[in-house]
Amino acid sequence: MARLEVTNDKRGLSTVSVKGDSMMKKIISIYLAIIMAIMIFPLAFASGTVDETESNDSYATANTIPEGTSIKANLSTYQDVDYFKVTPARNGKLIFNFKHTFAANYSSGWTYSFWMKNADGTYSCFYSGKVILGEGESKELLPISIIANTTYLLKISVIAAGTYDAKDKYYTSAEYTLSFDFTATEYYEREFNNDYKTANPLSASHEIEGNLYDWSEADYYSFTPNKNGKLSITFSHNFAESSCGWVITAIMKNEDGTYSAIESWTITRQSSENYETPFIGAKANTLYLIKISSRRGGTYDANDKYYTEAQYLVGYNFTSTEYFEHEFNNYYDTADAIISGTDYSGLLMSCYDIDYYSFVAEKTSKTCINIKHNYADSVSGWEIELFQKNSDGTISKNSGVIIGLNSAESYSFPIDLTAGTKYYIIISTKKGGTYDADNKYYPGTRVYTINCDYGGTSVINYTLTYNANGGSGAPASQTGSGSITLSSTKPSRSGYTFLGWSTSSSASSAQYQPGSAFNLTADTTLYAVWKNDQPTPAVYTLYYNANGGSGVPASQTGSGNITLSSTKPSRSGYSFIG
Repeated sequence: MARLEVTNDKRGLSTVSVKGDSMMKKIISIYLAIIMAIMIFPLAFASGTVDETESNDSYATANTIPEGTSIKANLSTYQDVDYFKVTPARNGKLIFNFKHTFAANYSSGWTYSFWMKNADGTYSCFYSGKVILGEGESKELLPISIIANTTYLLKISVIAAGTYDAKDKYYTSAEYTLSFDFTATEYYEREFNNDYKTANPLSASHEIEGNLYDWSEADYYSFTPNKNGKLSITFSHNFAESSCGWVITAIMKNEDGTYSAIESWTITRQSSENYETPFIGAKANTLYLIKISSRRGGTYDANDKYYTEAQYLVGYNFTSTEYFEHEFNNYYDTADAIISGTDYSGLLMSCYDIDYYSFVAEKTSKTCINIKHNYADSVSGWEIELFQKNSDGTISKNSGVIIGLNSAESYSFPIDLTAGTKYYIIISTKKGGTYDADNKYYPGTRVYTINCDYGGTSVINYTLTYNANGGSGAPASQTGSGSITLSSTKPSRSGYTFLGWSTSSSASSAQYQPGSAFNLTADTTLYAVWKNDQPTPAVYTLYYNANGGSGVPASQTGSGNITLSSTKPSRSGYSFIG
């Protein structure tokens, strides 16, 4: 008598062994081998091509297509409909291949549509398309996302038309063959993910693959950081010479349960294959959504023109930090509170974006708002303003300054603070007065850094020294910090015109003018720049001619008194006398 024994090792793995009579052990071992083969290699028992089984003209009678099997079918009349179904046991993506024999007919063909069985037993269609006899003999249909143990249907019918004659016109009895490829993956979008409530969860460690089935569809993905920080959205696609593309929209759930769009970006097929959005300040335990939709053109035809069925990869990067602005910080009530003496970074999402920061002065003092940025040769930049909350509850402007990208990378903006008063630092785009002008001065998504020591630390004063640089009457030295006004006193020099001041003693043009603003952040010397008013003397050339001799001196150039060359020419039979 033979028996089966199951033992478990310390790793929790089970081992099956056969004990007892040797002949029975062999028989049982053969049965076990067959069972294991069927479990491990199911495709070996479901390969080849089979014919459809009529009537498969409804959800209930749909033919099952085993994985690894092709099914051959045709529509017997223009009214016939064929249904096929698959129910994968794993999450993943599935791609159907539709094959037929080519015919020089560019109107007849088939309509296909994909359906998913919902939890309540109903079915929902998530996309459809056409196959024309005159097209290629093999067409790979768009991938469909698969949820494990869910039934999916593929419906094949005649190309839709409005009348009997039209339907009969487009009908074809030609055979077609269906097969599918299934890839098990947890990182392909799960339909239907077309609104806030059905958004697919997104992890920072994995990108998700997806595609849009038509121009009106949208895919939503969601994530909730557990810390404050900054995030960026990553988006990858295969390059193509095409203006078709996608719109990426970042959305945040507000405390009242509503949703607000933070910013949108348009990506075309001919954009970089790997795109990363600018940083967005993120709040801990707040729901964020990424919406992927088709690029729009304004009309149905234009919208369809810009649609692409190409697959994409979407993900996000997150960095935990307490010192990056948190959207939306675009008003007094939502201003980010800052810590004294601490660097905070941010960026403007558009020329209309405004960032607000707030603090309460601890002491009455003079201090500075320090601004840092990366230099660029551009007139674009920021307007930095300080507002204060008055005792009557009103808010008024205290002071302000304009910072250009071509300004110094580190700038100190002096301010006067009163203890106990609440202040707001407001950062916006340099103003131009119109949309075009504002957009012209918009610094883009360049990151800035601000810092304000509002705890009462005294301001360090620096010395500005004036050097007449060959002249006389230089102004007296000045002391201060941050923005100061240069002295209006001008030095003088006989025969020269004063052009202004420069930090270089050999400059030929001035950087600053008397009475202009100067940002004093270190001990500095300014040198007078002069223009010589004396006329430049004419320069003449003196040539020597040996007059029949040889060894003439080289020509000389100059003006006024010069010394003649000591070289003497020679001539046979003659003496040189001058």
